Amino acid sequence: MMTPQHIPTLAVKLVWRGDELPKLSDQSPLQSGLPFVYIGLVVLGVLLALTFGTRVWRRLHGTGPALQRIVTPRRGAAPESAGNPAAVFRRIAGQLGLARADQKLLTKISAAQGLPSPLTLLFSPATLNHHAAVHTADMLPARRDQVLDRIAAVEQQLFGG
Repeated sequence: MMTPQHIPTLAVKLVWRGDELPKLSDQSPLQSGLPFVYIGLVVLGVLLALTFGTRVWRRLHGTGPALQRIVTPRRGAAPESAGNPAAVFRRIAGQLGLARADQKLLTKISAAQGLPSPLTLLFSPATLNHHAAVHTADMLPARRDQVLDRIAAVEQQLFGG
């Protein structure tokens, strides 16, 4: 246990040991370890520059969290098209001028046929007609004719013929 009377002798011993340390000028540069300290500092600086440089690059070029905040919808906000195929379909169908009733019909056909999205029906008239025919195969003739007439009108609007 250290008592207050030992503190002055400890301080003298520390100072004395400090005088015994070799001076850097007495040694060669490689023995002192100084170049290795400089190399370590340079490597550390390069790593820091790369880390922060990539963050700045991502932010400037839109490939980081800033883009993710733009693409990902906010909680509680209306569903946006990011990650929502139904919203993408509604937006594209609206831009093509399809009525809501036609959009619902295409959504119903795609769900009944097990398609991943109603967008599949917008790619070609053959795809639209095939899935509509399979969907209406079990319907009563009057209802089938009604749905196929509506599909023909949608095909005319989308593909022009």
